[in-house]
Amino acid sequence: YKNALLGASSLTENCYDSLLLGYFPRLVRKRFADDILKHPLRKEIIATILSNQIANNIGIGFGFRIREETGSTIEDIAKAYVVTVEVFDLYRTWRSLEKLDNKVNEHDRYETFQSLSGLLERSISWLLRNQRSDFNVSQVIRRYKADIKVLQEVMPRSITGQSRRNYQAQRRRFVKFRLPKNLAQELAVKTTLATAFDIIEIKASLGVETEYVCRVFYALSDRLRLHWIRDAISRTIVRTHWNHLAILNMRNDLHANQRNLAELVLHMTDQGNNPAKAMEAWENLHTDALTRYDQILNELSAMRNKDFPTISVAVAEVRRLVQMGKRT
Repeated sequence: YKNALLGASSLTENCYDSLLLGYFPRLVRKRFADDILKHPLRKEIIATILSNQIANNIGIGFGFRIREETGSTIEDIAKAYVVTVEVFDLYRTWRSLEKLDNKVNEHDRYETFQSLSGLLERSISWLLRNQRSDFNVSQVIRRYKADIKVLQEVMPRSITGQSRRNYQAQRRRFVKFRLPKNLAQELAVKTTLATAFDIIEIKASLGVETEYVCRVFYALSDRLRLHWIRDAISRTIVRTHWNHLAILNMRNDLHANQRNLAELVLHMTDQGNNPAKAMEAWENLHTDALTRYDQILNELSAMRNKDFPTISVAVAEVRRLVQMGKRT
């Protein structure tokens, strides 16, 4: 990471100032902030910090995996990392966890840190696949940060079905770790926010309320049993490098089609801010297609062994619903 980042022109952007300042003791920052920001080794220090943070917070092999998945450069991966950490306010969350040193079981604290790695990976992957390679870090942070704050507030009351059960299970898990209740709640919400960017893009595209989009987004997931498909993808045995890439592409395809379907439901129905009526209207328009979909998923879920071709059929059926919706 570090060597690749040393040549990155983006490290001169103001959005990295907090990283640089945080490297120095508080009293030094207070007295010499302007001098620190002009430090002759600015790029070297920031490159070192970013390299260590990505390795520690996601894993040493993440850079290789995400480059294989997206074809992105190390600089772009680091930029996406900074955006993700800033918009989800993860530095504050990490500091709260660090203060619990010797106050909670160390293994539980480690597990809590690790629980955020999924949010980091999914969000970085989304940014690299959906933003231009020359994206400006500060601009992207400004685009998403306020909406993500709203989403964190409405998420707990908007999710349904399996998503809600997963969220509640995470919250119970963090409470069992003896984390402060506010922190346990915050972590439960943040570990559920992997779809945040998709929801915000739909909201921006259609000009509707964040909570309304969120409710429809998760209602679709529950209606189409997308959790079952995602879990089946995760359990697929990886035998080769190409298997791994194919599984990643299948998961990304499923995420993209959930977003496309949610946008179609919201766009083609005139139901104000009533998610239940919007879903009912969409289902009435596609009764035959949904009957076929349910039959196929029932057959697939009854199978004892589910291999890659089997799961790809389920993902293809979700894509088929999108295609039918676009023709309506």
